[in-house]
Amino acid sequence: MFDKVVVVTKKTMLEELIERFNSIEQARFYIEHSGSTFSFYEKENNSYKLALDSIKRIFPSDTQVQFIERDFLPNFLFGDKDLVVTLGPDGLVINTAKYLNNQPILAINPDVSIIDGVLIPFTIEKAVKSIHKIFSGKYECKKISMAKAELNDGQELYGVNDLFIGPGTHI
Repeated sequence: MFDKVVVVTKKTMLEELIERFNSIEQARFYIEHSGSTFSFYEKENNSYKLALDSIKRIFPSDTQVQFIERDFLPNFLFGDKDLVVTLGPDGLVINTAKYLNNQPILAINPDVSIIDGVLIPFTIEKAVKSIHKIFSGKYECKKISMAKAELNDGQELYGVNDLFIGPGTHI
């Protein structure tokens, strides 16, 4: 049914801070001196890593699974028979959908205490049940429509919820 599963991940807020400040200590210093609590970033990072570890174990052992980071989406070629799994917030689902052509997306919320997840119907627990349904061929998909905007210079943009049509000024 599916040639492979492509899991699209994102960097956690803590990973982005470490990338920006070069160390966890510098990231902690920056966050605490700006009046925020560093433990929130640690909690988000830990819950994301736990969710990612769970994802790695839920697919049948004979399934080819490939993990890609969100930053690589523009250069990644999805196959026609790929099952795409996103692990992250609504924006990750929308961003991933722009690069697909009728491949199904299983959108997983890594932590419902942090992410509202309007477009992410699956928790890790629900995803486990859904994976069994998907690989037995007994699943349903909701289709979504993409908007297409053609620019004067010939570019084509696709979006689900992120196209702005209006004057090209600050007004």
